[in-house]
Amino acid sequence: EVWCPMTPLFMKAYLENNARQKKDLWIMNPNKLAAVEFLVHYWEAQGNKIIVFSDDLRPIVAYSDRMGRRCMTGDDDAQT
Repeated sequence: EVWCPMTPLFMKAYLENNARQKKDLWIMNPNKLAAVEFLVHYWEAQGNKIIVFSDDLRPIVAYSDRMGRRCMTGDDDAQT
């Protein structure tokens, strides 16, 4: 599990929004994306295989798009 502080811009938006928007902001936190990207590259460089889990599919799809990796979403016709 990776806990990361929000960027100032995200924190400001987080404090000004409703519960649904707050959840969107904390799951798509750019600091968390950077941490996941670092960890994936670090462990791949060590020769390890990586699996990233999330309670929400949106960050997994965003991470896989940004890093050029495949992801499994559970859809029957998933081509990601």
